[in-house]
Amino acid sequence: MLVRIWRAGKEIYYGLESNVFDNNIILNVETVDVAPLGVQNYQLIIENQTPATTAFVAGPLVFSATAYSG
Repeated sequence: MLVRIWRAGKEIYYGLESNVFDNNIILNVETVDVAPLGVQNYQLIIENQTPATTAFVAGPLVFSATAYSG
């Protein structure tokens, strides 16, 4: 499973989860993004990297952020 996070159409994070042995996994991803001021749009993309198999994402899905003023 390849996990990608995009901000404003540009990839800012990717990570490969290679220890998938069960049909049901809980995947935790944590990263820090130094974004420009203003409203930001993010996308979370999960790609199956194993040929001839299927994968799906079932919720609940938590995607959160904290903004700090410098």
